[in-house]
Amino acid sequence: MRNIISKIGLSIKSVWVILGLLSAVMMVALGYLEGTTPIDILKLCILILVLLSITVFYVHSFNLKIDELPYFKNFIIACYFISFLIAMLTRNNDEVHLWMVGGIIMAALFDMHLGLIFTYNLIFFASFIGKISIDIIVYLLIIGTLMCLLSSYMKKVNTLGITVIIVLSVQVTLLFIMNNFMLWDTINIDAVYSLLSSVGVIGITYSVHYFYYKWTAEKKNKEGLDEIAVTLEVTDNEDLADKGLNRVVQLTDQDGNHTLEEVLQLDFPLLERLKDYSDKLYSQSIQIGEISAGAAKSIDANEAIAKAGGYYHQIGRLEGKKYVEEGIKLAEAYHLPQVISDIIRQHNMNYEKPQSPEAAIVMLTLSIMSMKEYIIQLDNKAFENSATEKSVQGERISFDKIVNNVFQMRLTKGSLDQSGLSVKEYNILKDFYLHME
Repeated sequence: MRNIISKIGLSIKSVWVILGLLSAVMMVALGYLEGTTPIDILKLCILILVLLSITVFYVHSFNLKIDELPYFKNFIIACYFISFLIAMLTRNNDEVHLWMVGGIIMAALFDMHLGLIFTYNLIFFASFIGKISIDIIVYLLIIGTLMCLLSSYMKKVNTLGITVIIVLSVQVTLLFIMNNFMLWDTINIDAVYSLLSSVGVIGITYSVHYFYYKWTAEKKNKEGLDEIAVTLEVTDNEDLADKGLNRVVQLTDQDGNHTLEEVLQLDFPLLERLKDYSDKLYSQSIQIGEISAGAAKSIDANEAIAKAGGYYHQIGRLEGKKYVEEGIKLAEAYHLPQVISDIIRQHNMNYEKPQSPEAAIVMLTLSIMSMKEYIIQLDNKAFENSATEKSVQGERISFDKIVNNVFQMRLTKGSLDQSGLSVKEYNILKDFYLHME
């Protein structure tokens, strides 16, 4: 434990030293260009070192484990250097604040509070070298804080538009107030540069996050494959079967796709996109996944595969009416495991019969829950505002009939012939659905 703490401390120290040296070099260069006196350069260097010390204190005090954040040191050094360089180059144009991009990227990629500290550092630095008025400083503080708070929305293409609208609306309002509510004074070239700077910061942040996510995902996939390879080398096949590790091997695609563990996270980009598209469809998909996982557990099938299949079985509705074909395309685009693509294709009898117990379970769960929702809608129309004991009992009987009808229909049509389900498992599943809460 002591070694780990010392390693983290060394990492923080090394980042601080590198940034301090970069600051000193940039201050001296700026002073030389501007003809600034050595005393003023020294003051500016001390100011930057104080601001850096606050950043380091935050990282250390809140135990921000930078060694566990992929490419953290590289990004913080790059963001710091590039942002300060832009600030120096635009020091005579206080309406251009592209230098804020470093802090917003830190907020989007690693930690919002760290991004805020980073942004405030940049604002104080820019105000010092550019001799910015107090009104502009307050304006920049508000815009910088707002963009840090909205940084999570800059990571998704479907929320970029609303983020831009919010930021620009606040900017226009602030500019209007700063110009004493004079519309014609507000509409000028400086205001346009300021608005375009914010749009540029948002666009750059999205692009950096996109490539950062791509790089880290590839790194995780490689590390996951390496770990499985090591496990296979030191464990006999018989032990793998006893411990259930053979199922883990099936969770990783040899083509470098995401693991099931990753795609089951509710913040996985494709699930977040589904949630933004339709809360109802998202809730239904999560419900299908949870129920399918319980059904899989009842017959000792793979719960993770069944749950993931339920989560993503209708993901194609994001793109169009032919949701199966579109779902397969999205599965490939987002590098989902092959087993999920199979379930997307096999849960709908119009395309392919289920080839696994998990695909059959997702198909059964979807059929039962869809029919149940349809019956409830009919009941609500027929018995609106009715909550008698008799109507509740009738609803329960209707659900029993739904389960029996679905299983009978699937058995008659041969839907489960290629799923590998035994007669015993068929009966266990039927009993599970009949008694699920």
